[in-house]
Amino acid sequence: MASRRRVAVVGTGTMGSQAAWRLAARGADVVAYDRFAPGHDR
Repeated sequence: MASRRRVAVVGTGTMGSQAAWRLAARGADVVAYDRFAPGHDR
C-alpha cells in the first residue's frame, strides 16, 4: 500500500498555487502558506 505524501508549499503566488494544485491532483496531502491574506495587492 502506497503512503500519501505530505507537502507544504510556501508562497502561493502563480507558481506556488500551481505547484500545490498539481501535487494535490497527483494525490498528495498539500497545505499552502502565504505571507499575505487572500486578495492582497502584492
